[in-house]
Amino acid sequence: MDRIDASVGGDAGNVKITCEFSDLPESLIVDADNPTTLAGEYLLNESGNLEITKTYNAALASPKVSNICANALPRQRIRPKPAIPRCRQQRKAMTGTSG
Repeated sequence: MDRIDASVGGDAGNVKITCEFSDLPESLIVDADNPTTLAGEYLLNESGNLEITKTYNAALASPKVSNICANALPRQRIRPKPAIPRCRQQRKAMTGTSG
């Protein structure tokens, strides 16, 4: 990502690049006693793929990543809880803020 990669007339402080991965492992090992799946961790999108979005601040002389999100199926479709993007949940847990 270079500073000139931002769209002319767009928001250079909020440049997003999204990649979608379909060739995924059936399970992951968190540690020797805790195998899990991406679906079990609510990290798959509606197509069953892992979708990651990186947000860059390209307004800086050397653009930096400002956020990384897994764009996942909202939890409310699985169980009745408010849908909060995984990246926002992590930020809230780390900073104690809601936004």
